[in-house]
Amino acid sequence: CRIRPSIEFVEVLERRLYQSGYEIIDLDLSIDISSSSIE
Repeated sequence: CRIRPSIEFVEVLERRLYQSGYEIIDLDLSIDISSSSIE
């Protein structure tokens, strides 16, 4: 099964990553990797 984080969780991570200088697309990639490894 695929475990997806809540919208609020994603928004907080996006905010933190953006402030850290990361691109938002990197967050989507890391979520896909972490969720696929849970399957």
